[in-house]
Amino acid sequence: MPEDFREVYRLHALEGRSYEEVSARLRIPKATVGTRLIRARRKLRDLLVPPAAQVAAPALA
Repeated sequence: MPEDFREVYRLHALEGRSYEEVSARLRIPKATVGTRLIRARRKLRDLLVPPAAQVAAPALA
């Protein structure tokens, strides 16, 4: 996973920091935090869920 996505995910999901805190710490707009978090979650899902399971269970997307 790209470093920018990983850092946002780590700060928000693992350390429990708010979008505002992540935004201030990384010096990026709050909207960018949200976008990177969404993309990080998608990348994680793609890494963890086999492609056949994604097709069989579209409700997980």
